[in-house]
Amino acid sequence: MSIITLLNPLLAALSGIVYAGLSPLPGLSVTPNVLVAGVVVVGAFGGLAPATVWSVTGGITANLLIGAPLGSYPIGLLLAAGIAVGGCRFGGGASLPMIAGLGAVSVVVFDLVVAAFTSTELAGALLADPSLLIASAAVTSVLAVVIGLFVRAIRRRMAPAEGAWLDG
Repeated sequence: MSIITLLNPLLAALSGIVYAGLSPLPGLSVTPNVLVAGVVVVGAFGGLAPATVWSVTGGITANLLIGAPLGSYPIGLLLAAGIAVGGCRFGGGASLPMIAGLGAVSVVVFDLVVAAFTSTELAGALLADPSLLIASAAVTSVLAVVIGLFVRAIRRRMAPAEGAWLDG
């Protein structure tokens, strides 16, 4: 078992802390969703097991720090992980355009799940005026591609035994 595999829960918890501490981008009223972007990239490159670890660990960490209904973040992130892994398996692999598209779809699903847990009126408002969902999808897509570029660079530099956590 490599050190990266052991650090997965710590990295996921750290991304949950970062997500909880981020403020909305000026002019967009959208917070960059580091958690969804991380889960999508880990799911695309690593498969369902590491993405599940990220979903549960990062989701519970963010849930406790933000104060949203308990379980809303992990459930939304587990759905995002399923979308990412399924999309890469049936869509031909973890290319950057695929990661961008999966990031956009995953964050919309995540936002709707969290909104439904919070209040049905909020979920209805998001569906009635989807501009926030579109902005969130665009920001998360860009973030997922940037993270994906870093992960691809790391995969190329690491020996196969050390990079096993990134190989599906």
